[in-house]
Amino acid sequence: MTQRFFPPFAVGSSVSNRELMDAFQCKNIGGIRYSTATRTIVLILNHNFPTYDNRSDAAKGIYYFVGEGQEGDQTMDRGNRRLNNAKAEGIEIHLFESMTGDPGYRYRGYVEADGEPTQETQPDKNGNARLVWVFKLKRGGQ
Repeated sequence: MTQRFFPPFAVGSSVSNRELMDAFQCKNIGGIRYSTATRTIVLILNHNFPTYDNRSDAAKGIYYFVGEGQEGDQTMDRGNRRLNNAKAEGIEIHLFESMTGDPGYRYRGYVEADGEPTQETQPDKNGNARLVWVFKLKRGGQ
């Protein structure tokens, strides 16, 4: 898929939640934010929240995003299903990272799914083992 939506900030820039919401016309909370107005999904790869073991290799443009759901096994519904079906439905994915010590969100750019999501065992918000969906993403156009 070719990128069609271009936000008003550059890859690598730090933006506030308000700037993100205004540009993408999406909701103000959550790690998977869908916008019908821009036909985009905004993903927040949060490194400050221990419930999600998000990982990245920004130099290589590879990111591992843990799906939504903080307690119990994650299911392939709601945001997880939308993210899984994004390519088939022509919905763009734009990735932001929330880093320790950075008050905003670092824009990583347009990304695409790299294969099918996998499942891993990780602790939930109560420390109990549960299955999560892990989406491997790569920079768009790679």
